[in-house]
Amino acid sequence: MSFDALQRTVRRCTAVVVAILGIGFGEVASGFGGTPLVVAALIYLVASALFGVARLYNKRAGVVDVAPPGEGETEANDPPSS
Repeated sequence: MSFDALQRTVRRCTAVVVAILGIGFGEVASGFGGTPLVVAALIYLVASALFGVARLYNKRAGVVDVAPPGEGETEANDPPSS
């Protein structure tokens, strides 16, 4: 498992926990309920799923071949490598 996949998994699990806690969150004295937490967590999960599907599609279609950071980048004053 790659480090990026692990980070996505942790973020998604955190969003699920926040949504569950938001559902069980009772009204606080100031009138704040858990609804904003649930809505934010669900928006994150839907967006994450959509970006995940798009990433898989691009990977399978070979549309995007992204180089790791630092590779392929040259400074304007660097001589071309032979």
